[in-house]
Amino acid sequence: MWATADDARVLEDGGFSDAHFGGRVSFEPVSVDKVITDGEVIEIGDISLTVYEHPGHTEDSSSYSIEVRENGRDYKVVIANMGFINPGKQLVVDPTYPGVADDFAQTYRRQKAMDVDVWVAAHGSQYGLHDKYAPGRSTILIPSSIPMDSWLPSNDWNGFTGRSSPRKGVSHSAWNQFCRIKKT
Repeated sequence: MWATADDARVLEDGGFSDAHFGGRVSFEPVSVDKVITDGEVIEIGDISLTVYEHPGHTEDSSSYSIEVRENGRDYKVVIANMGFINPGKQLVVDPTYPGVADDFAQTYRRQKAMDVDVWVAAHGSQYGLHDKYAPGRSTILIPSSIPMDSWLPSNDWNGFTGRSSPRKGVSHSAWNQFCRIKKT
């Protein structure tokens, strides 16, 4: 298991030290083998993932970028831990953790400044995964009536990034290849 420093602490104590949901062990503790940091490149075979620390959602939330190639063109893809504020998260009065408001502001600035072709939400709830995926399948089946952009973060996309779409110039076949999606 690899994790950022503060997330490593939470993983190793079973969630007890989580600033928002902690105070109790909520899962079996996991040993972290390596602490990863902002800008670090993780090599998995011929795949390279770059780590970005995007705190706020948790104390040490992270996102990852990867390049995907199709038809001679490279696409910059970010699997983003978007700065969504969970219900009950306190930013100013009695903050969930010291500096949480500044962490969110920094994450918003850093993500907005990123040069990205395809944004992918890190949490299935952010794009309705449970309505689109059947457990036990190795691929995701999407009815032809569902637009591909519905797999991406939808909460005021233009307001967040200043862009009209989370997917700029990416063909459906590249997107399908990246996500292992089959249309039904």
